[in-house]
Amino acid sequence: MTSEQLSMRPEQGPERRLRDLASAFGLEEPSQDVALTGVSLSSREVRPGDLFAALNGLKVHGATFAADAIHAGAAAILTDSAGAGLCAGLGVPVLVVADPRAILGAVSAWIYGNPAERITLVGVTGTNGKTTTSYFVQAALSAVHPVTAVLGTVELRIGDQAVESPRTTVEAPVLHGLLAVMRERGATACSMEVSSHALALHRVDGLVFDVVGFTNLSRDHLDFHGDMAG
Repeated sequence: MTSEQLSMRPEQGPERRLRDLASAFGLEEPSQDVALTGVSLSSREVRPGDLFAALNGLKVHGATFAADAIHAGAAAILTDSAGAGLCAGLGVPVLVVADPRAILGAVSAWIYGNPAERITLVGVTGTNGKTTTSYFVQAALSAVHPVTAVLGTVELRIGDQAVESPRTTVEAPVLHGLLAVMRERGATACSMEVSSHALALHRVDGLVFDVVGFTNLSRDHLDFHGDMAG
């Protein structure tokens, strides 16, 4: 990694309001309106002004951590009906949707001003070879674009700034925040790895890829997908 660490959030974003978000996605109007400056899936990563997405996890509902998120500065919560019950009385507006994960990508894109619309985006998926292929693609893009990005298993890199990647494809709120950082840093092209888990879990929702590449398909990850068709 470079000595200069990559910021995971843009320095400035568009002005967004909770009631405008509800209107844009056909959700019930919240009890109060608040400004939104970002979105987070983890209470440990919440920043003041964030929309906290409280999803139902494999073991614990994310709304269990809503109080921690509010303490960190969350301005509002997006969750399902079960999560809304857990968030009752916490003093911040709550948006309720049947499957919040299914709209989280589009919501994250909206909050950050749909930054991917102004970036040439290449996605690489497949069981093996994603990392190598994504770097080949990034090298090709660099021949045309002065500032490029690569997101994948090894690192999250924009220009000459990078951090170690927590997973092959980051969650939607992080991804769209990084795309907004790309715009601030002048990046105009991005090569990214897209895992099968990411596709199934809506992590790349809210994106329109300009080019996609498929490397191969093997029997890995059947513990998650169940069969080759899944």
